Amino acid sequence: MLHLAVYYMRGDWVELNKKQGVTLIQDSAKEKDPRAMRILSQLHYQGVPEAGIRQNTELGNYWLEQSAKAGHPEAQKLHKELQQAQMMMMDQAQAKKSNKLYIYLFSALIAVALLLLIFL
Repeated sequence: MLHLAVYYMRGDWVELNKKQGVTLIQDSAKEKDPRAMRILSQLHYQGVPEAGIRQNTELGNYWLEQSAKAGHPEAQKLHKELQQAQMMMMDQAQAKKSNKLYIYLFSALIAVALLLLIFL
């Protein structure tokens, strides 16, 4: 069924029909086909407006995770890389917050030191 879905998506050997292709991919994904889950994640990440699929990273993440859990090697690699990237982004955000706190603390120390110099 997945091969036929890809044929519809590309217009290979059958008339191009992306809606039919997406329907077959969705059916295969719901039947726990890890390859279909991986393709469906990609379709959600990119969006296929002519087939009624809007770009949706949450659904893309969901289907990528499902595909990885089902044992798809590429999905497992991508899912791991995505998790690492998300952790790095969180670390960077935390570092920015820490840097701002240090700047505020340093500014407060300078202000206190200036006040002491003025009043003493």
